[in-house]
Amino acid sequence: MKGRIVATVVFSAIYGMIVYFMTDQPSDFSRFMIFLTMLVLTALVAQAQGLLIGASTDLEVSVFLGPATGIPILLFSGFFITLDTIPKYLQWLSYSSFTRYAFEGSMKAIYGSNRTAMNCSKRPSASASMPCLGDPQSVLNLLSISQYHFGIDFIVLILFFFVLRLLCFIVLRWRVRNST
Repeated sequence: MKGRIVATVVFSAIYGMIVYFMTDQPSDFSRFMIFLTMLVLTALVAQAQGLLIGASTDLEVSVFLGPATGIPILLFSGFFITLDTIPKYLQWLSYSSFTRYAFEGSMKAIYGSNRTAMNCSKRPSASASMPCLGDPQSVLNLLSISQYHFGIDFIVLILFFFVLRLLCFIVLRWRVRNST
């Protein structure tokens, strides 16, 4: 278990470093660390969810259940569909999506905290047909990301991680007791 956590943290951090600097984000250490933290926490929560699904069902069911549970989690994250466009009677489901908190935290790390205006003149000519949002605040507004501090996203992701790991432990313990 510990080896998987260490590997997940290391490989997520390497991936995050590559992505952050390849996308020409600001060279701000605190912004970079917040982004990296959100990325690592997202990987740990996703791993915990996968472990729970794998521990609770047989292989055949797990292969189906993994993607089936991933669809609503991604759908209600605010990434593909902004939370404002989801019908009011379904918006509460977004609070059960860990990817919502990961997406919001990552976007706040990149575009929040009084980031300076972005330079639209450095864009490649292929993307000239798309409008440039030079103001970082307008990016957050377009994505319907609230103004509260990213610490809430951080805390919720940690809670997701511990709850899913605890559930995984309970399921494994129950399955071992019932198999003997």
